[in-house]
Amino acid sequence: MKKIIIACLFMAYLPVAMAQQKKARPMMDTSGLHLSTAQNEQIQQLNKKYFAEAKKLRGDSSLSRQQRMEKMKGMEKDRQTGLKGILSPEQYSTLSQNRKANMDKMMKQRRDHMQQDRKMQHADMKKDWKDLGLNADQEAKLKTINKNYHDGMQSVMQSSTLSESDKKAQIKQLKQKRKDEVNAVLTPEQQAKLAQQKKKHKGNKR
Repeated sequence: MKKIIIACLFMAYLPVAMAQQKKARPMMDTSGLHLSTAQNEQIQQLNKKYFAEAKKLRGDSSLSRQQRMEKMKGMEKDRQTGLKGILSPEQYSTLSQNRKANMDKMMKQRRDHMQQDRKMQHADMKKDWKDLGLNADQEAKLKTINKNYHDGMQSVMQSSTLSESDKKAQIKQLKQKRKDEVNAVLTPEQQAKLAQQKKKHKGNKR
């Protein structure tokens, strides 16, 4: 699962890394490596080749997202082999530590962002429920529906056996299931009001 998450994060980071390449900014954290001029030049050439291939791969519409991720992992493995040939064992160890620290930081920022989004969604949901004029029974049922939905989403997203297409299909089913269950709890008037609220939220995000 961790490898899949890292691959997804890298695919999202790739455009930024390519932009950095154009601006001659460092494409990896080499702090503490004390590289020689020759090593610097070799790493620049290695990265230039790698990002050119990655850009070509990213634009290949004939491949599925899963296929691109698999090819990207193979390319990254080749790059690491190249780096091991350029760096000393001590330098490569330092580079690996730098990479892990940066990845941990990136994943923490991602988690923090997701938590903030959930808090905002929860606040919006509470306000929406209040505006709908739910009774105690309706509110209890909606809480159960949302809990089951989020538990199901988490299970699908964390699955290491489902393909990307299977995940998309199951997520679509979960969304439709929640929609049907929510509509079964609400009155027609409440359903219409909820639809207006969702439309308003979408407009605010643009």
